[in-house]
Amino acid sequence: MQNRRHGQPVLFATYCSMRLTLHVLLINLIFTSSYAVEPDYYDLNFLRYENYIYDSRVKTVQLFRKGWKEAFPVLNLKESGERLHLSFDLLTTEYQNLEYRFIHCDAQWNPSDLLPIEYIDGIEENTILDYNFSNNEYIRYINYRLDFPNRNISLSKSGNYIIVIYDQSTREPLLTWRFFVLEPIVQVSPDIKRTTAGKYRETSHEVDFNIYVSDPDIMQPAANLYVVVTQNQRWDNAIKGLEPRFINGNILKYDYEVENIFPAGNEFRMFDFRNMNYNALKTVAVKYINDTPNVYLMPEEIKNKSVYLNRPDINGRFYIETDDPLFDSDFEGEYCKVHMALIYPAPLFKADIYVFGQLSNWDYSDRYKMTYNQEKRSYELSLVLKQGFYNYQYLYVREGSKTGDASVIEGSFSQTDNDYSFFVYYRDPAQVYDQLVAYTSTTFPVRVNEEN
Repeated sequence: MQNRRHGQPVLFATYCSMRLTLHVLLINLIFTSSYAVEPDYYDLNFLRYENYIYDSRVKTVQLFRKGWKEAFPVLNLKESGERLHLSFDLLTTEYQNLEYRFIHCDAQWNPSDLLPIEYIDGIEENTILDYNFSNNEYIRYINYRLDFPNRNISLSKSGNYIIVIYDQSTREPLLTWRFFVLEPIVQVSPDIKRTTAGKYRETSHEVDFNIYVSDPDIMQPAANLYVVVTQNQRWDNAIKGLEPRFINGNILKYDYEVENIFPAGNEFRMFDFRNMNYNALKTVAVKYINDTPNVYLMPEEIKNKSVYLNRPDINGRFYIETDDPLFDSDFEGEYCKVHMALIYPAPLFKADIYVFGQLSNWDYSDRYKMTYNQEKRSYELSLVLKQGFYNYQYLYVREGSKTGDASVIEGSFSQTDNDYSFFVYYRDPAQVYDQLVAYTSTTFPVRVNEEN
């Protein structure tokens, strides 16, 4: 988005630079420069403006709009009653006083030029007061919960944000997580289809869309609007920065043939261990070893050569719950060590396989990378997960790449349904930040039974 500032007066650019320097200095005052875990990332310059867990004791992070778990955490600036809900666990029996703060970001998830006082109403740093010690038998934890905006803090500007959770005494961050504040000014209308490009027709989706601009305050929308399209809450393969191909009055048409194609992938795999008393979906055994429940999943096979099967899924997400309706799953669910195996004829050369989905925070951290077992001829991984129902896939990641490929192991079929989300940002030439002026999410293709 640097082109949006091209041509502005030098004085204004200098002013923005001074503001950003002051902003970074303020953040520097919040966190110390030495950390116990992965120290290379924990200098302030490496604070991650993404969904990231800094402390391995942190598990099961969930951030969503209250009553709407399925989509991105988007807060409408014009709806005063909306709240976002954050929940996460800390695998410890000792209470830690945790605080949180918000950082405003630009459309590319860099810290914006705004100072905290310009986007926060209330107290900048607050303590999480809602917590419960686990009421379970085995791996103990503390569940922390937070709703915001709340009486201590609210947000006054739209755009991208991260919430930073950190220990009050050490100032060390535990996690950063992305969320959005929407100020609806324009409208976006998706037009998703099987791609018209011949060689991709059986494997991909073409994501066309229109943007309707009726507000006269939106200056030069073709140049000052910036669009991000995501598939299933993934960031690694997001499509960014498309420019309109056609402009018809107040309608901007984004109609491409190749640049807006997403491989459709395959329906997600799934497993279920909401009840520990019997083997449910994909589980073959539950064993208790050294006071830890171990859940063994059925060894699985590559699906890239198979035919498409219409198998309903939840597009990579998970639901934390038990079979007992009287339980509060937030602090009464069990943590278990879940053992996964993918049958594979030989280890890959200059590539890795990752378990991927919401359970991996839609990222490729080393803790979700599988290792090859020569004796069993399979890739294996063990994860500590909380009781629930999970979707996931096995993604192939070539050495040096930051984008995973589902088609190598899962296959890719145009019949696969995916969630697509559209974020539209606007940079007013007279402002120093990116407004989020439109957001919508849709599923394609829509199943017949979902339409009725």
